[in-house]
Amino acid sequence: MLMRTLLLKMVKDAFKIKKARPMGLPDEQGSDDESGLSRLAGARGTVTSERLKRSMKNNPAAFADVIEQLAANKLGAEVVGQDTLEHYVRDELPIGEQRTLGYCVWILLAVHKSLKQEDFDQARLHVDMGLAVIEQFLPDSNWISAWRMTQLSQPPFAAWSAGEGQLGTLQRELAYSRLVEPTWVAAIIARLRDEEILVNRRGAPGGGRKFLGKGDAKGTKKKEE
Repeated sequence: MLMRTLLLKMVKDAFKIKKARPMGLPDEQGSDDESGLSRLAGARGTVTSERLKRSMKNNPAAFADVIEQLAANKLGAEVVGQDTLEHYVRDELPIGEQRTLGYCVWILLAVHKSLKQEDFDQARLHVDMGLAVIEQFLPDSNWISAWRMTQLSQPPFAAWSAGEGQLGTLQRELAYSRLVEPTWVAAIIARLRDEEILVNRRGAPGGGRKFLGKGDAKGTKKKEE
């Protein structure tokens, strides 16, 4: 509860900043909510998350740049390099011996490398082949033959297993991924909070009828009779 309150406060504080940031959310006083929906109870979080969604859609490169820069910063580098995400995944993600997760992450990295090199056909092949090998894995329950179809190197499971103890540290010290801005997470949490309020109302004694106006309640009763 305390963490949720702090994150929601971070969203409110971010809205007060007048200087635009490419990875942030639109100004609350802007034209994004001409209908005034953000002032309704149970709608504010939805409006906030929709702003985040539109920002990501309108400027995806800016958000990708932020994620890669955060990875570089964690590795102690000031500049993002071609292999920044690979080093981050290899050294910082405590995947351990989770084979399926490891193989899927390695395919994502292959796609990312191809995109950075502007080899779009190769990136497309990695995606398509990734889907194919996942389907191959499902009936076999074995990655050996499926992974060979990708023509990719083996994921660094030895390094991941050696660093598996990091998972406990992450669970104790972090509330969200180190690769995202706090305001992004806060926007999603705000929406979840709104949805939780609506679900709780629906499950209250009397259900949704408890919140109907007098005229609505009478009209419903007459219709039922």
